[in-house]
Amino acid sequence: MKIKNSRKRYSEEFKINALKLLDESNRNQKVLVAELGISVVTLGQWKRRYGTAVVEARLAVGKKGRNSGDPAAGAFECVRLQRELDHMTRQRDILKKGIGHFQPATTTLYEIISILHHPIAEPQTPDPVAYCIAECCEALEVSRSGYYDHLAKPERLRRQQN
Repeated sequence: MKIKNSRKRYSEEFKINALKLLDESNRNQKVLVAELGISVVTLGQWKRRYGTAVVEARLAVGKKGRNSGDPAAGAFECVRLQRELDHMTRQRDILKKGIGHFQPATTTLYEIISILHHPIAEPQTPDPVAYCIAECCEALEVSRSGYYDHLAKPERLRRQQN
């Protein structure tokens, strides 16, 4: 026995047109929601998802597509890339904060850089990516000279015993 999904699905064009109506008409949100037969929450989700810049760019692009050379298509791509950059920046910040909470010793950070620069091939990743030392040092906020000094130092007797 299969349960049917009773949730309504709206096309992207409908969503964009609804947001355009909200921006351009002098009707308030409650009136527009009642006319369209959607909920206030749904309209709010569309506003967060599409935003006004994306709506304008998509309306300008129309049916030409993203690779048409149209300036509006470029604007759409720019907005998409900006959102992707914001997402990646947030992810990076989360990782940096996580490292800060653990407060690893500087030597641990140097070991992480060594592993990233000389990755070990694993069954899941036959061709591991080797990262540049300068990039690793910048990402982990340690100096390159400190990393190279760490490599030049002999391993401590205590570490050798462990």
